[in-house]
Amino acid sequence: MVKKLAFFILTAVPLAWASGLPETYVPTPAPKPKAKPPEVEKKPRVEKPSVRVPGAELYDVRVVLAGGGVAETDVPAATAKLLPILERRASQLARRHTLERGPGEARITVELFGCPDPARALEILTAPGLLELQAVAERDLFVDTLAAAGWPVDRLLPYEHGDVILVAASDREDVAETLRAALEPGERVFWTRRLEAEEGDVYKAALATGDGMAVTSAVDAAVVTGAGGEPEVYFDLSERDGTIFSGLTARHVGEALAVVFDDELFYTARVKEQTYRSGRIIGELDEARAADIALLLSSGSLPATLTPLEYYVDGESRPIPQPSK
Repeated sequence: MVKKLAFFILTAVPLAWASGLPETYVPTPAPKPKAKPPEVEKKPRVEKPSVRVPGAELYDVRVVLAGGGVAETDVPAATAKLLPILERRASQLARRHTLERGPGEARITVELFGCPDPARALEILTAPGLLELQAVAERDLFVDTLAAAGWPVDRLLPYEHGDVILVAASDREDVAETLRAALEPGERVFWTRRLEAEEGDVYKAALATGDGMAVTSAVDAAVVTGAGGEPEVYFDLSERDGTIFSGLTARHVGEALAVVFDDELFYTARVKEQTYRSGRIIGELDEARAADIALLLSSGSLPATLTPLEYYVDGESRPIPQPSK
């Protein structure tokens, strides 16, 4: 730390003794005080928000959330865990915020003052924020499973990736419904969001074998620029999750692991060696989506589901927007 020293210079004036004064001494009159300018009303200082601002307008948002997905006896504990997570998320969504529990143990009201994007804020508040790392089967096994379930394999598009299938479909739920009866216990299918291609709407999917982990907490997450210039999310795991991740990668050296966030498949990669605590999320990411994922990872995953019951923007009730797919 560099300390700034203030130096005060005192001008020394020699004393004027009585013998040295002129016969007629007229003291110099003191200067008249200058008139003070009229006071101008000071405007409150407005700090720049630390969040993305898509437009010039800021909004006040009020959301009433209901917790669920846990046993009734676990509601108080789940709500107590929800509050600090929502606190961390809300602090990044607006200039000021408040959280209030009630009425009812599983109901939480969040108010955001100076929020640039109300729809995004609601999606961030209610997102599970769950990162999963899952071992996946070879593509040929996945294709065989689809064929056994009765899905026409000629609707699968050529794809060079050895662990992912590319399906041309207007709605992935049609494929998912076909697959449900053919999956073995523990197996799951993860999908990307809908992608646009020359063939129309397509989805990438991977078949998870059942050996994997859900990340309970990430120590840190940040958006970085990848080798190709695309945004990526780099994360560090907690000590507990790092130990589990180390065992998972040790079991699957030479095989593929899928990185899944909130049930969305981002990519699969071959495990070259045992890895301990760090990883990254790449895929169909733009800067805004990458920033949202980093925020959610840093805040922690929700211990219960949150359903919006009421949604107000600037005091007016609004329809609850559906999350993007």
